[in-house]
Order: sequence, then structure tokens, then C-alpha cells
Amino acid sequence: MGAVLPGIVHLLGNLMFTIQGNAHLSADTPQGQAIGRAAHRGADVVRLLGSLLGDAAPQSVLADDLLHLLAELARVTLRERNCQVHAEPGADAPGPRVDLQRTAQAALLGLQQFVAGVPDTTAGTVTIQRVPSGGSPGANGPLRLRFAFAPAEGMLPFPVAGPELLGNVLAASRRAGLRLLPMVRGSALEIDLVGAGPGSPSSCEA
Repeated sequence: MGAVLPGIVHLLGNLMFTIQGNAHLSADTPQGQAIGRAAHRGADVVRLLGSLLGDAAPQSVLADDLLHLLAELARVTLRERNCQVHAEPGADAPGPRVDLQRTAQAALLGLQQFVAGVPDTTAGTVTIQRVPSGGSPGANGPLRLRFAFAPAEGMLPFPVAGPELLGNVLAASRRAGLRLLPMVRGSALEIDLVGAGPGSPSSCEA
């Protein structure tokens, strides 16, 4: 699969470009506008997939827009665990522009590790949100992401295994080559991504 995935992304990108072009020709109709919105969303997904597959071209994206897209894509998997996932806007939504590849990797890593700590029998809603870090979210400042869980009605809250969760996040971040600073606050996981801004050096270069 690894040999053909980049080609699949390239082909899908060309298809989205063609659909967007045709939608533009009928942009004055409700049908054309709906197709245009769907094509734009599809193009965002293709761009994200290409980035996660290792596209070296630097790309920036609005932080909250990316979190909403990731939450939308993760819903199918989490639904199988009887969980929902939502991205909450930050206080200054849509937030700063961030590096697409590093931020997406960090958000998915945090989500995966946090959900892994939720008991399989516990239903509820996972939320992802960008929260203030106390530093500038520019090229050299940290981007802080918060992962929280609200149990469904009638379900008891679960205790977060803080040391184990922090160890898992740090180990996964080292494998991914990311500079993450995780912390547990109450029953939530927060992670700081160092150098999230566009144009920041990667963790391997820092």
C-alpha cells in the first residue's frame, strides 16, 4: 500500500480540482454551491492525507479548522466504541495558522492515546480544543491541545491513569519525531506542541 498511496492522493487531488472547476461554472445555483462546498471539503481531506503520508511541502492551516476536520474524520472509528468526538472552538477561533503536518500528527497522537485510556465499556463524548498555553502561538511558541471526556448520562466518570498516559504520549511522540510536552489536568490530557507555527523547524532539526 505504501507504494501506491501517494499516487492515490495525487489522483484524488486531481479529481477534486476537476469537480471544483465544474462547480465554479454553476456557482450561482444552489446545486453548484453545494457541490463546491463538498469539493472544498474533499480537497481539505486530500491535503491532510498527503501531509500525513509525508508530503514534504510546508503547508499552513487555521488551527481550529484542522481540529474540526480531524474530529469529523475520527467519528467513524470512535462510534464503534460507543463514543462521540467533537472539536470545540478556541477563545480566539479560528486561531493562528499552524503547520499542517506537525499539528495533525500531534492532535491525532494525543487523541489516540487519550481514547486508549478510556474503558471500552464507557460511553460518552471526547472533546478536542485549543486552549491558551501562556506563550505566543507563533513560529516558536507552543500550541496547547486539550482532550477531555464527558461520560454519557448514567455512566460514571473514569479516573485518568496520569503517569501511564503521560508515559504513553511521550513514547509515541518520540517515535513520531515530535516535541510534545504532555500534562494531565484533572481528567483531561493537555499537550504542548513546540514549534507548531508555519515555517518552524521540525523536531528533528531543532
